[in-house]
Amino acid sequence: MDILSIASPIKWFGQALIVISGVSTLFWPPQVKEAGRWRVSRSVWIQVAAIIVGFLVFGVTDCQEQRRDAAQAADRDKQIAVQQEQVTGQKTLIESQNTLIENQQNEIQYLHRLILMQEELDSFQISWRPSPRLQNSIEGELRNLPQQGDDMYFPLCLTVGPVHVLGSMTGDRTFDCVLRRPQGTRNVRFEYTPDAPQARAFEKVLDHLLSKSFSIRQFEGSDLVVLTASNRQTLELSISRSEIVITLHTPHVKLSRLDGAQIEFRMELTDPTAAPESLRLHSSDPNVQWNQTFQLNWQVRKYDTYWYWDGLDMATRDLYAAFSGPHELQLDFSPLLFPKSAARKPESEMRVP
Repeated sequence: MDILSIASPIKWFGQALIVISGVSTLFWPPQVKEAGRWRVSRSVWIQVAAIIVGFLVFGVTDCQEQRRDAAQAADRDKQIAVQQEQVTGQKTLIESQNTLIENQQNEIQYLHRLILMQEELDSFQISWRPSPRLQNSIEGELRNLPQQGDDMYFPLCLTVGPVHVLGSMTGDRTFDCVLRRPQGTRNVRFEYTPDAPQARAFEKVLDHLLSKSFSIRQFEGSDLVVLTASNRQTLELSISRSEIVITLHTPHVKLSRLDGAQIEFRMELTDPTAAPESLRLHSSDPNVQWNQTFQLNWQVRKYDTYWYWDGLDMATRDLYAAFSGPHELQLDFSPLLFPKSAARKPESEMRVP
């Protein structure tokens, strides 16, 4: 039997002996007189023996308890060391897993970036609500057009609408209009060549809608879209009193240029009050989710200097335009990067030439 298991009773037994020896002095005198001489009584020897035994028992049990405590402390230290090794191993495993996850995320981001660098935005729309000032400007450009036959309805279509406009590379335009009159609804189609008065008037209308030059560019970067008189023949437009929608097909914009980008709008205007207060950009590409409205903060500033000959010497003229930006783009490429099923063909591939 381990002495530690009975250490506590033994200690109490030793203490009891000491108490008993102390109490015995109350009943037995420490000295007795025998044959005329005083000698130490038995009770004293019993007390001494009890005290000695008590201290011996205390010393033995105390040594055993110290050894037990030391062994337990060593066991605890060993367990703590084992646990620390386990924690260290777990930390190392977690760090390696985090490194692996980070490397995989970097690889995925790199692959996504490669995909976005290869793909182009198929088509998107620019829309805004026309102001009364813009409506008046459009009406002024259409006031003196010929009034023969159905041509008399052309100004009404552009000012009231709705009218859908399609252009071609040759400059020919087709206008499909829905006229709502007291007599009923009538569908009217107009087809004009570039030299027709209506086509020339419509070019002036576009100048009011988009100014001489309208562009969307990366902030402090290159242009994404530029619309001028030289490249807007193929524009698709829908015009009504409530909304103007311009659809740009195959704008040749890489998706990587739109990912996390800031953009800036520019119109060749010196009066920012003539520009729209807000614009909405909407993607028609099934692989890109984008439907974002921008509240515009137009500011006129100098963007270039024009050199010209004034008849006597070279002169310069500062060029100004209205700018709004920077604006944060919010696009979602999930349908392209994480397709759930076979992606639908882009709109440009489904259109009949």
